[in-house]
Amino acid sequence: MDIANKKQILTLLGGILIALLFYPVVCYLGFYYFNDTVLTIALHYLVWCLSVLVLYVYALKVEKSTFLIWPEQQDGALFFILSIVALFILQLPGRLLSEIPKNLGWHELWDQHFSKHFWHVISGWYHINVVVWWVCIISWSIATELMFRGYLMPRLSLLFKNKAAAVICTSIIYAVGPFGRRSLSAMIVDFFSGIFFGIHYQKYRNIKILIATRILIDVSFYYAMRGVFMRMNF
Repeated sequence: MDIANKKQILTLLGGILIALLFYPVVCYLGFYYFNDTVLTIALHYLVWCLSVLVLYVYALKVEKSTFLIWPEQQDGALFFILSIVALFILQLPGRLLSEIPKNLGWHELWDQHFSKHFWHVISGWYHINVVVWWVCIISWSIATELMFRGYLMPRLSLLFKNKAAAVICTSIIYAVGPFGRRSLSAMIVDFFSGIFFGIHYQKYRNIKILIATRILIDVSFYYAMRGVFMRMNF
């Protein structure tokens, strides 16, 4: 895909806006009048996956292009495994840096006071059927990499005509969300992993490696949190 005229630029911007706004808008309109439950948490995962499907259709019908505009490179099994290990290790410094705001008392950017009901819901989420839990987490991880690295970053590269700017911008968007309120520590972790994931994708053009690594990171984190909530009483 090449940018040749204003229409193509507007088309790119339209896809980027869908990527940024579809999930928060649908969740706000769909769940605003409902109390948080384990079901609404699962439905948030579904909406996130649906946003990727909408972008897939948008790429085919409006952009007249493929969802992944960078052709996938095929690498050997050893490179695949080593890349996953390297990317998993490289996101660890971000987790160490994320402890700094906690120690300085800046952990939360907003004055958030979660109710007892909220903690009951979160605890219930970590107690649900493990198969449902795995499906939600893995689908979220796949959709996340397809959205940010697979769809957004190549199009931002076209728009900015600058590889570094595309990586940084995508990482900032990924860190801030469209996920709603986030802690500063979580933003630091996601920003650093986004930088390394973006550099890897620009150089090696293999989204499957990023998806596999994201699944490993997310499952590791959620299993750690599951262990915490399984021991808590509310």
